Amino acid sequence: MRRRASPSSKSGASPHPLAALLRRTSTYFHHLGMEVLDLQSGHALIRLPFGDHLRNTAGGMHGGAIASLIDSAGGLAARTLVYPTAVATVEFKVNFLAPIRQGAIVADGNVIHNGRRIAVSEVVVRDEKDRELARGLVTLIVLAADRRARGRNEKAKGAKL
Repeated sequence: MRRRASPSSKSGASPHPLAALLRRTSTYFHHLGMEVLDLQSGHALIRLPFGDHLRNTAGGMHGGAIASLIDSAGGLAARTLVYPTAVATVEFKVNFLAPIRQGAIVADGNVIHNGRRIAVSEVVVRDEKDRELARGLVTLIVLAADRRARGRNEKAKGAKL
């Protein structure tokens, strides 16, 4: 399974502030068992171990859990570019390529479009043997209320200079 180390983890710099926010606030993320492996500008790498609570009736990992992983990786990758502004998923598409019956999977999310209001992330899900199991495309909107707040904060910072 491919794992890219972030430049911050190599240099000893502090991790992205989104990682700490996620640890404090995202109960759903933790309920599923997801963990952030890497978080940097325009990129998120998230691991999801297989567990009984994620099984479907056929014994594999439920498609909803895989979709949640894809949505999370795509959303976090986009949010790294606008933090502290929030983003929200407006649409996503998932292709399930192979069943997941054991082990952990990793979602590798990368922003492929970063517009003023819309971002698009592509996510690839692989298993521990580096086999591609799913692929997703996540479209997100930068939340308007947050954009206004960010503009006020930037103006206030500029006034202090």
